[in-house]
Amino acid sequence: MKVLILCMNGITTTMFCRKMEKYAKYQGFDDVFMASAVRMDNLDLRDTDVIFWLHRLRSIMKRPKKWSKI
Repeated sequence: MKVLILCMNGITTTMFCRKMEKYAKYQGFDDVFMASAVRMDNLDLRDTDVIFWLHRLRSIMKRPKKWSKI
């Protein structure tokens, strides 16, 4: 399956796609994940099976801050 993941910049989405591909291969699937910025006008959607729009992916991927004693 070919999955296109869209966000505003495409930078954090690329990292997310890499993790999703690793997990799909671990589960035995042969899926392809592609990342792209929304504003790119040269997107070829003809071969895409699924399109996801991720809003505020950066806040989802942030890890909690570790508190330290001062």
